[in-house]
Amino acid sequence: MDDSTKISINFTHKKLPWVIGGLALAIYFITLNRWVSLTGLQWMTQASNWDLWPSAHAPLDYLLTRVVGILPESGRILVYNGLTAVFGSLVLIQLARSIALLPHDRTREQRSRQRNEFAFLTIKWCWIPPIIACTACALQITFWEHSVSATGEMLNLLLFAYSIRCLLEYRILHQESWLYRMAFVYGLAITSNYAMIGFFPCFLIALIWIKGTSFFNFNFMLRMIGIGTTGLLAYLIVPIALHWFGNAPGTFWQVMATYLGSQKSALLGFPRYLTLIASLTAILPILLIGIRWPSSFGDTSAAGTAITQVMYHVLHGLFLTACLLVAFDPTLGGNGFSPRALTQGLVPFLTFYYLGALCTGYFIGYFLLVFSKPPGKSKRRPGPLHELGAKIMPTFMLLLLLAVPAGLLARNFAHIQADNVPVLQEYAEEFAALLPESNNIILSDDPTTLRLLQAALNSQSKEKADQNILISSWLMESPIYHGLIKERFPNRWMIELGAKNEALANLDRGLLPGILKHLRKNNRIFYMNPSFGYYFEFFYLKPKGVLYELTLLPDGENSAPHLTEEEIDENHAFWKSKKDTFDSIKRLNEMDRSNGQTTGIYYSRAMNYFGVLLQRMNLLKDAQRYFSDALELNRSNTAAEVNLAVNRNLQAGESITVTTGLEINEQLDQYGTPDQAMIFLGPFDDPKMCWYLSEIFRGNGQNIQASQQLERVRELTPENSNALLVLADIYLKFQINNPAEKLDGILNLLKIQAAAAVEDKALQLRTVQLEAHTLSKLKKNEEAEIFLRGKLDQFDNDRTLAVSLAKILMDTQKWKESLEIINSLLNDNPDDPELLLYKGAVCIETSDFDAAISSQTHLMKVVSKKTMTHLYALMNRAIANMKNNRLDAAKSDYETLSESVQNSHKISYGLAQIAYLQKDRKAAIAHYQDYLSTAPITITESEEYKQVQLRLDSLKQGAEIP
Repeated sequence: MDDSTKISINFTHKKLPWVIGGLALAIYFITLNRWVSLTGLQWMTQASNWDLWPSAHAPLDYLLTRVVGILPESGRILVYNGLTAVFGSLVLIQLARSIALLPHDRTREQRSRQRNEFAFLTIKWCWIPPIIACTACALQITFWEHSVSATGEMLNLLLFAYSIRCLLEYRILHQESWLYRMAFVYGLAITSNYAMIGFFPCFLIALIWIKGTSFFNFNFMLRMIGIGTTGLLAYLIVPIALHWFGNAPGTFWQVMATYLGSQKSALLGFPRYLTLIASLTAILPILLIGIRWPSSFGDTSAAGTAITQVMYHVLHGLFLTACLLVAFDPTLGGNGFSPRALTQGLVPFLTFYYLGALCTGYFIGYFLLVFSKPPGKSKRRPGPLHELGAKIMPTFMLLLLLAVPAGLLARNFAHIQADNVPVLQEYAEEFAALLPESNNIILSDDPTTLRLLQAALNSQSKEKADQNILISSWLMESPIYHGLIKERFPNRWMIELGAKNEALANLDRGLLPGILKHLRKNNRIFYMNPSFGYYFEFFYLKPKGVLYELTLLPDGENSAPHLTEEEIDENHAFWKSKKDTFDSIKRLNEMDRSNGQTTGIYYSRAMNYFGVLLQRMNLLKDAQRYFSDALELNRSNTAAEVNLAVNRNLQAGESITVTTGLEINEQLDQYGTPDQAMIFLGPFDDPKMCWYLSEIFRGNGQNIQASQQLERVRELTPENSNALLVLADIYLKFQINNPAEKLDGILNLLKIQAAAAVEDKALQLRTVQLEAHTLSKLKKNEEAEIFLRGKLDQFDNDRTLAVSLAKILMDTQKWKESLEIINSLLNDNPDDPELLLYKGAVCIETSDFDAAISSQTHLMKVVSKKTMTHLYALMNRAIANMKNNRLDAAKSDYETLSESVQNSHKISYGLAQIAYLQKDRKAAIAHYQDYLSTAPITITESEEYKQVQLRLDSLKQGAEIP
């Protein structure tokens, strides 16, 4: 070995890794993400403790964030990103060192040329493999992304890389201290990275392969297990710390079990076939490298040897090509085979990319070695293939040395630059800028938007962040969540629901609007996205750009008022100011970058919402512009696309037809459910979707929102009698504001349609029913009764009209006449559930409790136990038993009801009354308290509610029960 070769080896082993790491660090610092990225958003949330609900996460990340936590909040994001760049460069240092230590004695040709004791490369070109491999790894898009933005992945990869290096160092030095280091680091790594559990068999086999039979020494294995277990003790760090600081989301063992469960789910939940495919360029070539192949496979002839050599060359060449291709993340025929392509970027698979780079270094070294000149005198004359390879291989590898970084930079640099375009930051910061100075509560259905806003607020100042309470709307049902909010904001969250670790049932959704009403006294409440659900039976959203203030519906109205001219102009001005931002988003979308796509979704959703408001005000041209712009920002915005089609029809004066069912489901399949679709897309202003959503709202008992959707169907398709009938049914059955005026208009339209459709007997009949019930709703019960009796003959004593008459007689407390009609109808159909239910109610009112009990018992035999009718019958029987002084039977019925119906104030009231009559003070107090805590807002001013309060106070003060 000449001096120049020794210098080359010394440089490659000792100095080159640090040179590579330094250059990589410079590149990463130059391209460092200046803000939080989407891929690192969840990690940053956990690291900075932004979520109100603390979670057990990787202990090494936890320790790192506690150290960085001493810095000002506004600078932490940049520090985290900088540390990630350092970790990325350290990974490359481990990679370069590991490649230099790889054995090159696997094949006969390698052994004939590489005769040093440790079999690592000693040729003068030995510096080329680490440089090409590290370049392929460093500039690979996934590795680069996770090196310039804090995601927690790069620290995990560093531990993985160091574990591999320890094995290779032991192979050279035979110092067991390297294996002890590996055991400790590997145990530590398992606690933070579930993938290390999956790699454990591979490391174990490699360790046995390298150490041989000496591995099975009892003392050695015991030391390795003990040291590895010491690393695993890091599992205890986070549960202990969370309990020490008093913010653990459960007991010590619950926190531990939750984290271990998340690791298990992540490890076993990912499709195994994708892992297998991704491993083909990572694990499989490692197996090839690990085998020391024999000199021949039986055929020792020159031809057999030549064929064997060619096979080795082809196999190594195929693997080298595959590993390099994976670094470029190619797409062939629309499909890719790299880990990034297989998982659509959802799982980084950095360990596989690292192993691919390690193999790349080996294979390049293989070709440089086998096509080099054998040392000393060789008995065999090199063949023409070898002579050709010896001439071109160094040149080819030098060209590869230039081509790999040039190709990866050309492919990926623009994408990394695009990730630094601050569209997400601008979105979050402008949202923060739109908020008032203090006392704000912000809700969102999407945790990503909450985290982005929290990042923006914390980057500005801790004081600004503390003025805003950020809430996940889907967690508002949890009493524990309320306890956590109360703990962080004790002077602003004036809701007492129990301790944060106390096991409490979820709140009744009907209570949540009342909670928000209470909070509005001292706070302004905003939403980050257009939404719907239980809050919007009482509230509506008033837009200001991307910000939506939650505002109470006006007294006596069941729909939001239209925007004022001033509000419209203000929103126009906001959207006009976003032109440059939208141009940036469109460019990012063309590059398929997630920051542009996500921001485009948010802006598109907001513009679609504003467009719908304008369209419902008949400002069609303005609405058209917003729908078109929304589509440009998010080509997948089905809602904007549908709304634009409706807009064009409206401007052209063309009719719009209503269809329901499969057509809607096909449009929303990609989102799962309509509510998920509207979270991403914004509202639909199409009669098909309005009808469909009204059905969903009615099913959820959200009748005001159902009526709003049906009113829009009525506006868009005035001839739609079905929408009119359903809308009328809602106004008749439920407490909706101004039903009389609305019913009168609906009735007039239906009469016109019924007169035009003489043959449609069903419409004729429903119109008569509606007219009768409208009269009843207007307190004109006598007129309604006379009207229905006159129509019975015309419609041959139709059952539905007879039932309607019975119900009107019940409303006017004409119990005897109502019961006569019910019994007459039951003679024809004694098992009619509806009639039996009505009979029970009438018999209770007439104090015929035995008949009520008998009819409801019969009804419960007729219908399934799982139906609401069965529960209503059980409630009627419980009431009848209680009024008949059969208290034990009534108590049994109420307790049976409570097993199926949770948090019912009616059941609590019944049980409380029974306990009071049985002089059971303790039970009466408990049930009266349950009644007060579960009673809906609508009855808090009722006499019953006030009487319960008085009786409870009396019982608590020790007054005797009469």
